[in-house]
Amino acid sequence: MARIDGVHAFGHVRSVTARRQLRWIVWGTALGALPFAVGYAVPWAVDLSPEERKAAAVISAALREAADIYASGERDPVRLRAHLAARLALEPLVQPEYAELVDAAT
Repeated sequence: MARIDGVHAFGHVRSVTARRQLRWIVWGTALGALPFAVGYAVPWAVDLSPEERKAAAVISAALREAADIYASGERDPVRLRAHLAARLALEPLVQPEYAELVDAAT
């Protein structure tokens, strides 16, 4: 609801500073709801069993861990990919066909 109100209010705000602040609020609210949608609503909507929902959460956790390792300074793609594959291998229902890490700048 906050996003809808923010979008509606965005058209009525004249101050540049207020528009920027409102943009931050609207996008922050939308992006804050994204993990909920991906982690909870989508698995429920596609009718996954509780075990399958748990396994799906492992994928998200593994990607988050790889991002954290990257943020801590690790830049070797082989090591990052190995960590990702090892983390996914801990869940028997998750059987990735491949995992690829790419540089967003290239």
